[in-house]
Amino acid sequence: MANYTLVPVNTDEIRNHYGDDICDRLVPYQPHMFDNLMWGSDNGKTTLVGGNVQLSDGSLYYLVTPEKYGFVVKKQYREDPNEPDPVLRAWGDYEGALFNVGDHLIQDWFLNIINGIDISHHKKDGKLFTSNKFRPKYRLRAFNCRRSTQYTGKITVYKSHKDLDEDRETAMRPARAIKLMFPEFDHNTLNEITDAYLQKFAPRKLVLHVSESPEEFVLAYSGEQSPSENIQTTYKRKHMAHSCMRYDFSNLPQHPAEAYASGDFKIIYVLDQDGLVCSRCVVAMNTDDPSNIPQAGPIYGVSEQSIDMINNHLTDVMNAIQAGSADWSGAKLSRVPNPDGEGFVAPYLDICPQSLTDNGKHLVVDNYGSIDASCYSGILGGYEFSCHCCEEGLNGDESYFSETTEEYYCESCYYEEHMYCDYAGTDVHRDDTTMVYIMGSSGHRYPERVATSVIEYGDDFIYCETDGEYWDNDSAVYIESQDIWCDPITLEADYFECDWTAEWYHNDDMCRTEDGEKVCKQALDDHDEEWYLRKRDGIYYTKPEPLNEEEL
Repeated sequence: MANYTLVPVNTDEIRNHYGDDICDRLVPYQPHMFDNLMWGSDNGKTTLVGGNVQLSDGSLYYLVTPEKYGFVVKKQYREDPNEPDPVLRAWGDYEGALFNVGDHLIQDWFLNIINGIDISHHKKDGKLFTSNKFRPKYRLRAFNCRRSTQYTGKITVYKSHKDLDEDRETAMRPARAIKLMFPEFDHNTLNEITDAYLQKFAPRKLVLHVSESPEEFVLAYSGEQSPSENIQTTYKRKHMAHSCMRYDFSNLPQHPAEAYASGDFKIIYVLDQDGLVCSRCVVAMNTDDPSNIPQAGPIYGVSEQSIDMINNHLTDVMNAIQAGSADWSGAKLSRVPNPDGEGFVAPYLDICPQSLTDNGKHLVVDNYGSIDASCYSGILGGYEFSCHCCEEGLNGDESYFSETTEEYYCESCYYEEHMYCDYAGTDVHRDDTTMVYIMGSSGHRYPERVATSVIEYGDDFIYCETDGEYWDNDSAVYIESQDIWCDPITLEADYFECDWTAEWYHNDDMCRTEDGEKVCKQALDDHDEEWYLRKRDGIYYTKPEPLNEEEL
């Protein structure tokens, strides 16, 4: 909810447009109560049509488009205690925002999706959400939910009514934007709606490939991955992020997956329109099975669509036996000795038996083989690796791999160089972090390290030129007069909010009027025919009549 006042700042325009009677019953540069507002829309932007202003004699007069004729509208923001919808109550007075439909298609789509959800099943703090507390259409209008024109797949919103008035829009990842507008939804529902949004508004053009070449095994395993969606995982359908073989293994002479390129295996993989990997599956073509039916490993992917493409190929084209029933016994892998010690460069086997026999030419999948093929290091049959820092010997389940240094660590050494970032949702090397600052509720700032990728690609933090630091976007303030972002500490010390324009200016531009108002110099210059500076006290006064030089 917002309180509005109307400030007369140009009496000539007011007198010319509204007449002497109205102008004489106004107090120049003083706020007048302004309510019963009427709102409209101009090219999708909410505009003020008019409202009742209280004149000096207590009477009300309806003004049309007052901002065009000598008035400044000021607004103070506060929550409406009578608003039943908690999200709208926090967002602010949304009546004027109901005209904000910057993207009819996405808002109508969200309403159709949400109308199919039984809201009564969603609980928060043990309480059921009822219909009068859940107004999805009004929320979508208030936030002006729309597809980002700059970042494919993101959703642009106004996070509050103040942001709307200042035209401060934020492009957010779909899951975060949906959670902001509809915090009632549980994790599974949020994931379902996010995936449906991505499939509807950010579809991928996928192409399936089948190969036996070592280069394409490496591409399918360690190539850059397409953005992830939320998928339902089973034994034969797994998320690519959970694959222990997805790294480039630059510490080895070749990628372990190349061992599959022996002639007994095929790699099936899907790329998107940008050449990024969406899914993959290894299929054994020659095994001990007398029927010689292809035996497929699990399908790893980042989206249900790409996993389905491989699944359909396995079923309809290859008639393959899939993970859970498949058996790779008898299939041969290329024999690549480890040049740095014992064992062989070979991958973790997803399919049983997870053991190999060395016949001198190949590594053969064998239920009674002596080589353990259930470790993730890329070296089978010898030592796995040692900690990059302390050189302690490590087994696969004891090691921590750093994607930054591409080295393995013990747990203790790993967390001396790495930290978990809540914003990125993953561990990051400390060299890949940036210090940011957040203003706490007590008015004191506190520092926090976050992944640099969050700064570069996210929307949580803003660089403030005033102190050269990154601040959370709720603390930083945009100074339009200087075209910079300002941190809250410098803002309080060096800037002021002009009582006439409601914008921020440096203290060097501050002037004071006889009524105690803080006004920027430019606003006074724009009305210099009505104001003069009394030099002896540095205060601006209204001109009662033309003054001679001695009076100044």
